[in-house]
Amino acid sequence: MKCLTLTACLWALAAGAPLPFAAAQATPPASPRPEIPRLPDRAPRALRSLDRPQEIDLELRQLALQDRQLKWRAQGDPADSLYRVAREALNHGDYRRAAQLFNEIARRYPSSSYAYVSTYYEAFSRYRIGTTDELEAADRALQSLASRGTPASGGLGRDDTDVNGLRTRIRGALAMRGDAGAAVTVEQTARQAGTSCDQEDLMVRVEALNALSQMDAAAALPILKRVLERKDECLVELRRRAIFMLARRADAEATTQLISTAKNDPNVNVRAEAIGYLSRMPGDVGIAAIEDILRTADDERIQRAAVRSLMSSDSPRARTGIRGLLDRRDVSEPLKIAVVDAYTRERSTPDDAGYLRSLYPKAESERLKSAIIGAVARVGGKESQDWLTGLVRNTNESTQLRSVALQRIARSDMPIADVSRMYDAADSRSLREQLIAALGSRKEPEATDKLIDIAKNSTDPEMRRQAIYYLSRKNDPRATKLLMELIEK
Repeated sequence: MKCLTLTACLWALAAGAPLPFAAAQATPPASPRPEIPRLPDRAPRALRSLDRPQEIDLELRQLALQDRQLKWRAQGDPADSLYRVAREALNHGDYRRAAQLFNEIARRYPSSSYAYVSTYYEAFSRYRIGTTDELEAADRALQSLASRGTPASGGLGRDDTDVNGLRTRIRGALAMRGDAGAAVTVEQTARQAGTSCDQEDLMVRVEALNALSQMDAAAALPILKRVLERKDECLVELRRRAIFMLARRADAEATTQLISTAKNDPNVNVRAEAIGYLSRMPGDVGIAAIEDILRTADDERIQRAAVRSLMSSDSPRARTGIRGLLDRRDVSEPLKIAVVDAYTRERSTPDDAGYLRSLYPKAESERLKSAIIGAVARVGGKESQDWLTGLVRNTNESTQLRSVALQRIARSDMPIADVSRMYDAADSRSLREQLIAALGSRKEPEATDKLIDIAKNSTDPEMRRQAIYYLSRKNDPRATKLLMELIEK
């Protein structure tokens, strides 16, 4: 009688058992199948870009409103079909047609539940077109809403904060094109920023402050300073926006104010925001301030923000500061690991890899050593590859660290001959399991040759079973030949 499957016979032979007369379908090895996890690179969190965050916020508000609208419909409203068409035009970026359709709804169906929001979206569509004539038309449309008041129907009704926020944005755009009346309105609104904790007015004041900072940076500076001097918890978002506007200036005054906020604001998120921008300021003043924060800050969240900021900088001083932090004995291990984890291929150099390799013998814990191994592997390079290979072969290192190093290199483009030599030299089952799994994932014929050799000659039955398992997955005709050789023994 013959085995029903090739793999079933291989399992039996590998375990030293007689061939069954009718083996069932092969089952995996009794012990868990070895896997080599791909540890994720922990790149530093991307710092906020110096684009227009208010523009993004406006888009988010549109999406949120749209979601609410899709769940609510005015039953039997005569403008419903036309509103759907107008929203579709807006969603596809056909702004002129959308503006015309929304305007038609307000004219033809003034009593519709859609009339108020349609006027808002008419103004928004015209703002998106962006010509001076369209901006003026958008401003007039929103002015007409002010005379109507907010509808009480709910659902599709907008509140005055949204309307005033968009109108302030439109007037800011008009002011930058020379509209004196719009400029006066924007500056008056901006000067009210930080005077109260009224959240309904916050968005409007943010829009005005942003427009003023672009229109007249000198006039905006004292207002930004006053906003950052207010430590009220309710004004956290306004202070964060003020930080963005200061960072856009990128001058000495902005740097001074950012340093003060990074060190003194009572809110951790506001401080972290300021720290993130300091490394982008011209010169080394911002870098020096971040280094000082690292020396004096007790809050680990602030320390991590400082590390991310330094790692995002191309300044040689920032790189030196990061290394100095790793060399200090008074720095906590979690923070050191966070620093090491911030090294990536994109932001690091071969010199960084050399520094990390030199740091490894000084590390006092396996956790930190493991993080260094991961960072060296991420930065890459032949010297790093050779160093990792040496760790795997070094019997003075712990099995755990050798295993971590092996995880990093086993699935690389290392020659199969080197993998085979590492298997032969391995002195623990866990290392050999990982190497067999690595051979099983490779497509080169030499990998199959080594697996066949292990299946035939290993003195460890478990290694034979693992090798046979991976051979069965390769669908290689040489596996059939191996079976015949084992049967005929």
